[in-house]
Order: sequence, then structure tokens, then C-alpha cells
Amino acid sequence: MDNDFDTSGALGTVFSLISQINSMGNFQTLNKREIDEAEKFLKSVDKVLNVIFEEEKDVDEEVKALIKKREEARKAKDFAMSDKIRDELLTKGIILEDTANRTVWKRVF
Repeated sequence: MDNDFDTSGALGTVFSLISQINSMGNFQTLNKREIDEAEKFLKSVDKVLNVIFEEEKDVDEEVKALIKKREEARKAKDFAMSDKIRDELLTKGIILEDTANRTVWKRVF
């Protein structure tokens, strides 16, 4: 407790891991199982630190529906609709990041 459980050290280690994963070419050298395992590990760590993932419960149903609709538009290669939905989400404070395997969202602060 004299060192606040070394929270800054824990955060440094977690973000070092994230940096290493990102340096692997945005997951292009990792297979789906490895990506899922990394995400599972980071989510378990984030249950304590609460600094990596947005809680889905913090997003209203309209935003969730728009994110899903955009994913469907991308799969259907309807990029005009996909871009329109992305812009709409941005006005609601949500930014989307497309990776090779999926779309990740986060709040714009």
C-alpha cells in the first residue's frame, strides 16, 4: 500500500503489452485464437484497472443499433452507408476504428 499497489507500474506493463501487440501489424500476424486470448487477458486486467475497454452498458441502445447496422453495411460492401453511419456516430461522440478482423469503438473525449 505504500506504493499504491504500484498502479502506474501495472498500467505501464499493460500498455507495453498493447504496444507489442499493435507492433505485430495491427493483428495481421496473429490468428483469431491469439487475438481472442489477448482480448480475454486484457479484459480480465481491465476489470481491476478500468482504463482499456468501454463498458457496453455505457452506450445507449440507439448507438448499439447504429454500430451493428454499420457492421452489416460494411459486410455488404455498402461503403456509402457505412461512412454515413460512421459520421452519425461521431456526432454522438463515438469513434470507430476498423481493424483487419473487426471494428472497435470508443468515446471521443
